Amino acid sequence: SMKKMYFGTREKMQWVKCPATNISRNRAKWQETGAYLNGGAFSAASAYSHMEYNIAWNLMASEEAAKIMSYYEGVHGDGLIYFLEPFAKKSNVLPLHWSVPRLCIKDAPNLLPAGSARPTAVSVAGGPSGYPLVSAQFAVAGTDGTNPTLYIPVPPGENFYLSVRGVASGSAGIRVIPDTGTAVTLAPTVLGTPATTVQTNPGGVTLRLAGTGTFALNSMHATVGTSAPDYNVFRQGEGNSGVRFNGNPVRTGYSSALDLESVTAEFVEVGAWL
Repeated sequence: SMKKMYFGTREKMQWVKCPATNISRNRAKWQETGAYLNGGAFSAASAYSHMEYNIAWNLMASEEAAKIMSYYEGVHGDGLIYFLEPFAKKSNVLPLHWSVPRLCIKDAPNLLPAGSARPTAVSVAGGPSGYPLVSAQFAVAGTDGTNPTLYIPVPPGENFYLSVRGVASGSAGIRVIPDTGTAVTLAPTVLGTPATTVQTNPGGVTLRLAGTGTFALNSMHATVGTSAPDYNVFRQGEGNSGVRFNGNPVRTGYSSALDLESVTAEFVEVGAWL
């Protein structure tokens, strides 16, 4: 059977043909370099970055090409586009700064509302191999409804697996809100023991900081599928916070007799900065 990729907007997610083997996935930073009058040089860059994708869907039926183009054309609303690309799906579907919250200490998007203080650095030791050696301590102020959210789509019949490491106090935690099912709050209290949840066939999951208290958040690891990952092996997030088309997708007809077309499109991650 033809491999499929789960793709779409909150309004309508659907299966589309898997892209060609050359999905280009890059992280892009703001960067500026130049020279001083005395011959020296400078290089300035953002600490954080966003995902950019160049995706080629080749040799597919017109009906499949039309599915992808329908999102550019606004058939299924003008919301952010989400997709589960195969590489992220098997490693960690979270955006980088959700998986490694220490990035929020500098210039990654904060997990608290605009105007909130940035988290502070807390050095940690003794986590599993590969885990961050710095946690981000958030002062969570009970502003649940205004805390930034992250949406992860989950295909029908598949589950969402989440592990959260850190030290939470008070009622602070990570709120896990399935489209279908019962919300839970993950509040680990010992760095070495993650708080975990399995959301069975939820349709999609929304995450956000919640409660009141401090939360030294070390890392988060999420996968989508039908079997739980090994939570003792850390993989930083390779997903995104929602994308938009970057420029115009290109649709090419190869053969009307064989009904073969291709679509090439670029996407840029914007969700976390909206």
